[in-house]
Amino acid sequence: MASAAAEPQWLEKRIDCTSTTMWDVGTAAFEVKVVHKTGSNEYIIGVTPELSSTWESILRLGKQNLLHLIGTRHSHTEWARFANDFPLIRRAKGEDVCMKFDGNAVTISYDSSFLGPFRVPDGKYSPCVLTCWCDTCLVIQYRPLCKRNSSELQICDKLFQDRKFTDASLMCGGHQIPVHRCVLAAASPVFERMLESGMREGHTTTIELQDVSPEAIEMMVRYIYTGDVSPMLDQLSELFVLGNKYMIPSLVSDIGNLMVQQLDKTNGKDILHVVRRHATCADKYSVELWDKIMAKLHDDRELMQGVLETFCCSSADEISHQ
Repeated sequence: MASAAAEPQWLEKRIDCTSTTMWDVGTAAFEVKVVHKTGSNEYIIGVTPELSSTWESILRLGKQNLLHLIGTRHSHTEWARFANDFPLIRRAKGEDVCMKFDGNAVTISYDSSFLGPFRVPDGKYSPCVLTCWCDTCLVIQYRPLCKRNSSELQICDKLFQDRKFTDASLMCGGHQIPVHRCVLAAASPVFERMLESGMREGHTTTIELQDVSPEAIEMMVRYIYTGDVSPMLDQLSELFVLGNKYMIPSLVSDIGNLMVQQLDKTNGKDILHVVRRHATCADKYSVELWDKIMAKLHDDRELMQGVLETFCCSSADEISHQ
């Protein structure tokens, strides 16, 4: 089960009335959640460079930076002319919208929908929320996200690609994956305990992993070193299990997002099974992920039919082999 303790702490601010709100999160990467509480539920969320403060300068940044959210269309001419230049989605009172900026691209998510990633030009960016109506009240939660700079990424990628001076290995199905003990320990408290304790793994510097494919292990190792994950569709469930088992919350979160985006009739059975199993263990993130998957299936009749047909065919095959 993923550990929430490793996640950066959420901070909160409140926006009332008409405002153009931009603030420094303190890092080059950040995550923002916006919930409409009362009043007119129309606002714009995005990122802006160097705490720019005018509508005109924000407009020049381009549509990929900002998203227009609206509950009911208003008639304020100046605002409408500005706001209509940005992609629009409709949200009801109390429904949240999440924005994630990794230092290079913006991703927007709500319910089971994802927009992006939209890449932005190089530079320093800050979160930006704009409101027009005097009765609007928004609650904003935000937190910094750690982002490796280019030199760190080059070093980590070289460590992963070269695998020189490795001092441990992961064994899976006769397949040996060389690793650096300090890297594993820094990424996962579970690996750390294995390597520093009196367990057999700590003495032999070899950790045996079972009930998972070598390809999924290699993908997890790649993620630990580089933060990059590009799994095949059939690896999503395995990586979600690995991220939870070894308490790597960022891997769990990134794979969870991919599960929602790439859910289809070929992988639906495995994804539903593994997410539901973790959700029934009261894992908060898995409960939220399950709700997003259910919302996506509910909104996509064709997808739901395909997933259900896969379930039925699998059940029929199991019965025929009994």
